[in-house]
Amino acid sequence: MKPFIDCGAMRRSILSTNSHQPLKTMSTLATIIRTKATLATRCNNHLRTKMLPHRDFADECGGNNANGRLVVAARRREFSSSSSDTTDSSLSTNNIAWPLTSSNLGLLPSFCPPQVMASVSQLPEVLAAIQEQTFTKLKQNQQMQQQNHQHNHEESFHRSIDIFERMQQGGKEHLALLALLSEYHQRQGEFQKALETMESLAAYTSSGNSSPYNNNNFRLQQDVALAQAKVLWLQGKSEESAAICLEMLKNAEMKHLPMHHAAARNGQALSRLVLTETLDDALTLRDPSRMVIKFLEQQQEEQSPLLLPIAYLNYGSAEIIYAQLVSRINGVDAPLDGAMRAWAKGLACLRKLGKRNLNNESSLQLFNTLKARLNVNLAWGALEIANPSEQDNTQKASEFARKALKALEKNIDQTAPKPEGYGHVLSLVATCYHKSGQAVTAEGLLQTAVDETRSSSIGPSQIILQREILLTLSRLLRDWENREEQGQKFKVQADSLNAGLPKQWQNKSPIFGTLWFWTPNE
Repeated sequence: MKPFIDCGAMRRSILSTNSHQPLKTMSTLATIIRTKATLATRCNNHLRTKMLPHRDFADECGGNNANGRLVVAARRREFSSSSSDTTDSSLSTNNIAWPLTSSNLGLLPSFCPPQVMASVSQLPEVLAAIQEQTFTKLKQNQQMQQQNHQHNHEESFHRSIDIFERMQQGGKEHLALLALLSEYHQRQGEFQKALETMESLAAYTSSGNSSPYNNNNFRLQQDVALAQAKVLWLQGKSEESAAICLEMLKNAEMKHLPMHHAAARNGQALSRLVLTETLDDALTLRDPSRMVIKFLEQQQEEQSPLLLPIAYLNYGSAEIIYAQLVSRINGVDAPLDGAMRAWAKGLACLRKLGKRNLNNESSLQLFNTLKARLNVNLAWGALEIANPSEQDNTQKASEFARKALKALEKNIDQTAPKPEGYGHVLSLVATCYHKSGQAVTAEGLLQTAVDETRSSSIGPSQIILQREILLTLSRLLRDWENREEQGQKFKVQADSLNAGLPKQWQNKSPIFGTLWFWTPNE
């Protein structure tokens, strides 16, 4: 049955016409908003009186898929700057399929509550940037398309920010769009742009300014500070990152935000790991990571149950970094048992927690990702530990790698790039095949791993793992007769990736790629 008004046509006419030119007066903006509200009311009337089936309504407003349903949800809300943040399950940062990555800034849950998301999503450009999965890099053979998307969506965000800034500078929608733009830049690997956008966000939440979140301003300030520290760490500016974390820890008010306190301690610990070069520094290298675990163990588990497994993940990596430093300086092999125990404890935490205690898709993704990371680290450790029976080590590593792959495959969305870390897991599986004498299978897996990491590696930790995959494939090919030239080609690619890293990250061992600078909103 045809509706008496073409909702889709009216929406496209009103929004597309006005969103591509500057708004000259507040009265013009008010007229547009009233027209949008009228449209939403009339569309709602169709839905309530069943004059138009729900599926057709979704088709009119953007397709009969999740995008269309999100548009429906967005159209059924008015602007929320003057209203409370009511909970709504149809549109929130937890229900939108944000691809999980260890470079998340953790700003979206705080700055983009459901009703605010519904409001900003009324602008088609914002909705497109969120829903078209442009928060992850596209395949390399679509590089030109990627550049066009980046350009278009960045412009769209800036236009949208201008609109809401004119409505209410520093209002909820304005701050939400700044947070979204920061996350967008971060996920494109544009770290400096992310920092510049967060400077504006920090200014609006500073203690000297009024804010729509006045009762929660201190928490938002710490969210932004941690995000800034994380970006600086990824940029290879660990000293600056550590300074922000130290400043946070000195603040007496941080006792009211225990998870932020723990995150700042973790930021300090990871900065220390990147900076340490001498044996004197190495003697206390693992202490900050231990302190994070002890602090989290004293907190109520329900506050953030997945942070303790991440802390064990990082502590195990710190043990390896310490062992490698001692080995390099003293020329003796240091035991890896401490790392293996830490990663095993991380898995024990996950088993104790169980998926039944996770209440949203983001938590489930993080659970699966942590299970994969801990298992793949255990696989790596099993292959590294000196053992008279190399076959036993390979069998143990194969079992850990199999569990890692199984866990990560649960996060695979067929319409999106493979989840972060997928290529790393494949490379460990390939290494096990190679050590078992199945070099052909190993090569196929490594080639796939190379392809996957090329399309999704953002930030130094992921590039370090990509570099290691290329080196592993290079070594495999150079061991074969008449394939040395091919192997050398991948070695050159790996060296090029290393040279492109920030100086602090160059020549770091692959274990650095497993470090996770987490935030309380992971």
